[in-house]
Amino acid sequence: MATATDNFRVSAAGEYLTAAELSIRGWQVCTSPHQPSFDIAAVKGEKFHRVQVKTAARPIVDKGKNVGRYQFACKHRGTDTTYTKQDCDIIVFVGLEHRAFFVLPVKYATAVKYNWAPGSTDGVLAPYFMAWGQLEK
Repeated sequence: MATATDNFRVSAAGEYLTAAELSIRGWQVCTSPHQPSFDIAAVKGEKFHRVQVKTAARPIVDKGKNVGRYQFACKHRGTDTTYTKQDCDIIVFVGLEHRAFFVLPVKYATAVKYNWAPGSTDGVLAPYFMAWGQLEK
């Protein structure tokens, strides 16, 4: 069972990896650990985005199945409330073990949970795999 410290480390790793990816792509980033609705502020020229990062450490394998899947909860901590444009602009889901990033504009994030099986090319998250160009729009 994961401890609070484990969860903190997983979350921090996802945020730092996302900040690094944004930096590599020319964005200036500032992590904002005390903001309740976004983790990273990203600026590039005239563009500004508030980025919420949701991280899963590794795929989970359901009993009786051979394939694993990442499961991402897309809600405010401790609630069943989804994020809106008032909270953030972009949600990045990070699958740590596979270094998989899904870059989803918040207006399309209408579900509370998202799943992705490594290697899968279909599903709700598939169009957003490594879709860093979403920030340029």
